Amino acid sequence: MKHRLLFIISLSIIGSNISFAQSSRISFYFSAHPDDWQLFMGVNAFKDIAAASTGNSNKVVFIYTTAGEANCNSLGVNKGYYLARQESANRSIQFCSDIYSPHSAWKSSVISMQGVTSHDILQLSYKNIVCYFLRLPDGCEEWVPATITKLANRDITSLMTVDSNTTYHGYDDIVETVKNLVDYESSTLQQPEVWIQASDWDPLISPADHPDHTQTGRLATEIASRVGYASLALFEDYNTCNKPCNLTPGEIAMEASLQSQVSFGRTHSGWLPEWDPENNCGHVSWATRNYFRIYSTATDTKIPTTFLTISPNPAGEAFNINYKVMEDGPVNIALYDLTGNLKATILNEYQNRGVYTINYHSGTFPDGNYIICAKISGHMNTLKFTKL
Repeated sequence: MKHRLLFIISLSIIGSNISFAQSSRISFYFSAHPDDWQLFMGVNAFKDIAAASTGNSNKVVFIYTTAGEANCNSLGVNKGYYLARQESANRSIQFCSDIYSPHSAWKSSVISMQGVTSHDILQLSYKNIVCYFLRLPDGCEEWVPATITKLANRDITSLMTVDSNTTYHGYDDIVETVKNLVDYESSTLQQPEVWIQASDWDPLISPADHPDHTQTGRLATEIASRVGYASLALFEDYNTCNKPCNLTPGEIAMEASLQSQVSFGRTHSGWLPEWDPENNCGHVSWATRNYFRIYSTATDTKIPTTFLTISPNPAGEAFNINYKVMEDGPVNIALYDLTGNLKATILNEYQNRGVYTINYHSGTFPDGNYIICAKISGHMNTLKFTKL
């Protein structure tokens, strides 16, 4: 019965409308965990993988920022669990790829990529699909002491991978490493059309999202801004379950097949499948919805800036607002409540490019949720924070 179900899904996908790009294209998928993109970016990823597996010059690159070990209880790194999630990702990719071209073999290597310092990164490849596993710690809870979010917020100064293979010395070290990785992969094709896909980090669009999703989306957007010749697609995550179904039956089949491969990878490794049909906001909902917004970093002047963090968050009466000015220009930073009422103008002046920190005292503002809105050199960014 299981094989018959997979066969039916395969037929549904083959019968759906998949058009392969004729020009050279490289698609980067930034995913906080190895089983995120299947839920929220599945249709786009499926089509890109299929197109890259037909012998043309297209390529798909997955960049997984965390290991996904879900170490929420500080009882040590569960290697078996994050390797199971890695297996789920590999099976998802292989399924999409093998529909249109013969089965192949995975290749494994470790590459050295330069950031502020040099880092060894696991690379797995299958046909024209390449995967990089940074294996940073999973920030499943805000109180986890070492996460990519805390590194970006400057709460910590370094971050070691869960396999103790390398240490990143500051958030800029991660940014430079991933930027060089994107440049390296892009250089393997001749003047390719470059796409970068990631989770939408805007709290007004993807509220209450996983902190790893949010920070990985910020990282991808910063990379896209610095690359300067890419199209950027930011995907809504968990919040899409509250929106109308927007996929065709063929696209839903794609999503369902990906999620079946995720569950297969988990059960094959001795873990429970990742499928929750009972939950109103669960896998059934995400299999019928993909929502995203697109920017062109070459021509779109409204691409959001991601260079804004608050530390700590949740915040007390005093907290730091950290931001980066990429080009000389006016900077306006204001504080709003969730209803959109302006509570305070924190900064309104012309600043030269550089990294800045404002130590702000919120004074008599009551405890609750607020939004920092920063307009930096014409680019708008919002960040939600909680005052306790």
